Amino acid sequence: MTPYARALSLSLAALACTPDVELLRTAADANAPDARAPRWTLVASGTSSDLRAVWGAAPDDVWAVGDGGAALHWNGAAWSPTLTGGAASLTGVWTAHASDAWAVGTNPGDASPVALRWDGFRWAPAMMPPRGRAAPRGVWGSAADSVWVVGAPESPDTAIARWDGARWTPEFLGAMRPPDLAQVAGASAFDVWAAGEGPLAFHRAASGWEPPVVAPRGVILNGALCVTRDGALWAATTGNAVLRFSGATWTSFTLGLTRVRGLACGQPDSVWAVGDGGRAARWNGAAWSSTAVPRPALTAVWGANNGEAWAVGPRGTIVRYTP
Repeated sequence: MTPYARALSLSLAALACTPDVELLRTAADANAPDARAPRWTLVASGTSSDLRAVWGAAPDDVWAVGDGGAALHWNGAAWSPTLTGGAASLTGVWTAHASDAWAVGTNPGDASPVALRWDGFRWAPAMMPPRGRAAPRGVWGSAADSVWVVGAPESPDTAIARWDGARWTPEFLGAMRPPDLAQVAGASAFDVWAAGEGPLAFHRAASGWEPPVVAPRGVILNGALCVTRDGALWAATTGNAVLRFSGATWTSFTLGLTRVRGLACGQPDSVWAVGDGGRAARWNGAAWSSTAVPRPALTAVWGANNGEAWAVGPRGTIVRYTP
């Protein structure tokens, strides 16, 4: 027997005596990427504009908006651009269903307010409250006839307005000077929260806007927030932490991001956070965990009921989480 044949014979005999060799090899390869594992993937957007907000009514009906009047729609198969009729910096988007969506922002140069409404075919300018010199920054609704817009007002204007299905009505925070507000979100038509950069968060109940809730001492909110369906408020700080307010106390969580810029809430056990650091974080009802994303910076996130999530960022970045 040649030396090669003898070596081959010994190798085969060894394998016959160790039937778990292949199992050990499989375990050693466990860190290899698995196409079936939950992950974030980069999706072509067709734009180089900075994207600043994302929201959907269904997994196949998602909007992303941003600078230069960018408004992109996901139909379940691909993202496609739509014309908005201008070059506004759009910072907020919300949609009730396929034929009703809102986008808000400001025009470049004079920072004049912009509000647009989608009717299923095109975007058109929307009338804002008579005292509507506020630069709108965020929009959210509980239904097509209950939509809220917040922004940065010029005194004595208000920073908050509500759409009732027929008209916009300004809302006031009592005698308090209108603050600059960045985002608005809620659990229902009259369980709504708004916040900007600072220590205060504002709650709207059925009886009206309540006295502001103050964040823990030394903590500054950055304006990013969301509300779970059980009414818990999640708010991002100017660092890498998020706070949860359940009606009595604040609880702080430090995330694996260098800065949190966007939050999205669904069920009480499903909250997403994105920002800087090349990672996204998720709350599962008991703890936060983070996963890598294909881009180092993201500005906003939205989660669908089927477990998918979308996040957007600079230079046309759109990434998708597939459960």
